[in-house]
Amino acid sequence: MAELNSEASAVSRKQRSKRMSTKIDFTPMVDLGFLLITFFMLATSWSKPYVLDIAQPVDGSPTPLSDSLAMSILLSGQNKVYYYFGFAESGIHATDFSPKGLRKLLLEKNASQIEKINRMEALHASGKIKEAEFDKRVSEVKKDRNSLMVISRPSKTLTSIDFIGLYSKSSG
Repeated sequence: MAELNSEASAVSRKQRSKRMSTKIDFTPMVDLGFLLITFFMLATSWSKPYVLDIAQPVDGSPTPLSDSLAMSILLSGQNKVYYYFGFAESGIHATDFSPKGLRKLLLEKNASQIEKINRMEALHASGKIKEAEFDKRVSEVKKDRNSLMVISRPSKTLTSIDFIGLYSKSSG
């Protein structure tokens, strides 16, 4: 730890001021630093960052899509979401960003794709398929033309929180 040594000067008989030398041992401080580094390295989760794939339209002829697979989401702000399938004439419905709102709707409509991905995750976890094959198969499921196509249409009153809320709820 810290140590104070006082040496009286033998040369001078007058007691002016004692010189004290300080010697500080930093070993406990270094030990504490390494313990904290080790703790935070082990306490944090090591995961790959998740990136949401957003398919943007390409130039050329429009993609044919059935009414049941085309879902338009109208983002209006104030935690309100309006949606319809196919054309707006089929009826506009209202929901919100709660777990029983938009997320439940998207999970119901994408149930078959979610089941396929869950089966592939089980195969990957058991070691039957490798990481590259798993990523390739998941990408094929996501690009399947028979899956739900979500088209978001923001309004002028939309806040950035509501916009981010849509994509965070839709990504799982």
